[in-house]
Amino acid sequence: MAYEHQINEHERPLARALWERIFPEDTQAFLDAFFTLKGDNVILGVTEREAAGAAAPDGAADRVCTAERGCEADRLAAMIHLDPCSVVFGQRHGRPNTVRADYVVGVSTLPEYRHRGLMASLLKEAFARGAARKDPFIFLMPANEQVYLPFDFRTVYLQTNYLTADADALAAAGRIAGPEDCAALAGAASTVLEAERDTYLVRDERYFRELIEEMAAEDGKVVVLPGGYLCFWPNDDGGALVRELVLPEPQRTRFLTAHGLRPAPEQPKIMVRPLDPAELVKPLRSDAPQTFTLEYHDDILELYDGLWTLTVGPEGGSLARQGAAEADSAPRPLFDMDPASLAEWVFGVRELPGAAGIRRPDRILINEWI
Repeated sequence: MAYEHQINEHERPLARALWERIFPEDTQAFLDAFFTLKGDNVILGVTEREAAGAAAPDGAADRVCTAERGCEADRLAAMIHLDPCSVVFGQRHGRPNTVRADYVVGVSTLPEYRHRGLMASLLKEAFARGAARKDPFIFLMPANEQVYLPFDFRTVYLQTNYLTADADALAAAGRIAGPEDCAALAGAASTVLEAERDTYLVRDERYFRELIEEMAAEDGKVVVLPGGYLCFWPNDDGGALVRELVLPEPQRTRFLTAHGLRPAPEQPKIMVRPLDPAELVKPLRSDAPQTFTLEYHDDILELYDGLWTLTVGPEGGSLARQGAAEADSAPRPLFDMDPASLAEWVFGVRELPGAAGIRRPDRILINEWI
């Protein structure tokens, strides 16, 4: 049995050591930026001693890192980082519906401790924490999509990265952003995304401060453009990989054509796992009220199992749990769903027969977050 816990400030060096072991391609400059910018991330971990079941009963006396002792006595066997993000998730009562959602990053297990259930334990703890806050979902960018399917994560979005042969032309298209540009960048991004997207990371001043530092740590650039921005990493042959291009249409399409930007052959995926289904359905809308019965099954968050009445109207969606007396007279049609199928429907990946006319928050822009 593993004894996962939220690591304390004295154990954070263990997290960096494990990251360096599992992700050797990341530069020291990137890691310096990450562990500085994301110092408030929650890190859930299992030490080697805990993985062997040697933790003290109260989980405190066996901590290996303290101000007095340091961290020499143990290593992390597995960890995940939870980066709390503000996400606009559709609309509610005619206004952007801003929610908290954890982005899972730094998913790591030492090779000798894999296939022992450590990562399952950490993910389930992350789910429980998010559900307790009533977060609608948790999300990640998988290195291997198959690893996360058993936990009901599903791919809902492919990021659009672009390649160009001329990095200098991209830099010359505007001016290189600095900290003084963060407020203006946040305003421009908000204008574009509110008009053209339903679900997206909030790009506030903090987002751009961190983005500029992160890109600089890997020799990348953020470029201020009229009405928006782009960020890119140059490569050795004079070209570049464009990570974000946020401009209003049709300006965006014209920029792609003018600079010969073409989609990169591999587009990173974003996978989502529902937590609180009542929060997940809030952005659903329809012109006329519609009512359905949802029979929901969650093998991990079992508190949400059961029959629910799903009501969708002009102001949004809602779920109400049905009592035993209501089951025989429950509204039809009846949808039998689990977290995976609910995620695919809400985010527009799949259709649901009998649910015509329901608008979903499926115009998505969720990119890799540091």
